[in-house]
Amino acid sequence: MNRDEVRCRDVVALLTDYLEGALPVEDRVALEQHLLTCEGCTAFLAQLRTSIALTGALDQEEVAPALMDAVLALYRQRQST
Repeated sequence: MNRDEVRCRDVVALLTDYLEGALPVEDRVALEQHLLTCEGCTAFLAQLRTSIALTGALDQEEVAPALMDAVLALYRQRQST
């Protein structure tokens, strides 16, 4: 994948691997080039990092099961679009 091939939809699908350091170098570079020019994707990445930081501070017992189910449903819906 090169930087001209990266679209915003691709970014959403790749961000988890990007944050985990699991992207191949070529894909990581293409993604980072896209982030340099796309404010929307850069903002989404910042939101994702904030969400990870905040939820990482929670204990599982602090999250109501219904809330966890709702969050997971939203995540799955976002991944499928």
